[in-house]
Amino acid sequence: MTAKKRHAVYCSRPCKARAAEQRLRTGTEAGRARNAERYRKERARRIDYARRQYWANPDASIAYSKEWRKANPEKRRVQHENRRALKVGNGGYIPITSADWERIRRRFNFCCAYCGVRPEKVVMDHVVPLSRGGRHSPSNVLPACPACNGSKYAKFLSEWRLKAS
Repeated sequence: MTAKKRHAVYCSRPCKARAAEQRLRTGTEAGRARNAERYRKERARRIDYARRQYWANPDASIAYSKEWRKANPEKRRVQHENRRALKVGNGGYIPITSADWERIRRRFNFCCAYCGVRPEKVVMDHVVPLSRGGRHSPSNVLPACPACNGSKYAKFLSEWRLKAS
């Protein structure tokens, strides 16, 4: 950036053009719709590429996956819950991102929402169980210790509290 003018924001004209193109693509509703359409068209090609990469060296792919799971247990748990909710197939599915789950856990100070204990591992509990028509969304999820989550099982909160007392 030695040739850059003092008041310039970008290092070169091509850099400025790339930034403008990126803003145009993602900054508007039409841009987002265009990106979604392009992704939908490229999806099959991306999946095919990922499969070829996996079968080119499956041992390395499996090792990478294991390492990633060890390094990211919370993200893996969120992935698992999202997949489970999709399999149940309840209407109104809203994926819970890692950031959503982290925000929920932080709101409860990393403690169980039911008993207040701060366990080593906090799990995702659906207030209205998926098996009883509950939605998989941030508004239906609370952090729970494994003991409370296991004893609540597929009961509504009111049923569980009544049996616990």
